[in-house]
Amino acid sequence: MERTLVTASRTHVYVRASFLVLPLAIVFPMVLRWLGRIDWAKAVELPFSVVCHRLPERTLVFSGAPMPICSRCAGMWMGFAFAAALAMPHFSIKRLRLIVLGAGLLLLLDVLAQDFGLHPFSHVTRFITGALFAIPFGGTLGHLITRELRDGAPAIEGAPR
Repeated sequence: MERTLVTASRTHVYVRASFLVLPLAIVFPMVLRWLGRIDWAKAVELPFSVVCHRLPERTLVFSGAPMPICSRCAGMWMGFAFAAALAMPHFSIKRLRLIVLGAGLLLLLDVLAQDFGLHPFSHVTRFITGALFAIPFGGTLGHLITRELRDGAPAIEGAPR
């Protein structure tokens, strides 16, 4: 019985840690390119073409290997993954809506400012605005997973058990 309780109490850690597969999935095609396995890299990158425009000028390049997603999507995916794994920061659903609205407006403002030439293109601002948009989602999801699996409490107030 005690062994079952220990295992159940750690399940949330393993589930949250699984979110770290996302950054690995972003880095893996780059490693394949460094190893000269271009065809394999293209196959592994294929799912990213569905969620990202992947324009070369908006994609970060490390040691000659481009990321499989643009810098803004990299900020979103990595921000979401690390925040979910850490379960931080977390917010109530009401507060999450306000934070995401603010971050979404900031992201939109950055997109428009770059497209209209109001400020120069920058991987840094693209990565940061993407991360600011996704981190609240990831942290809150990680917290809800912890709350549900570790504490046994309903993840959302009023949700049926």
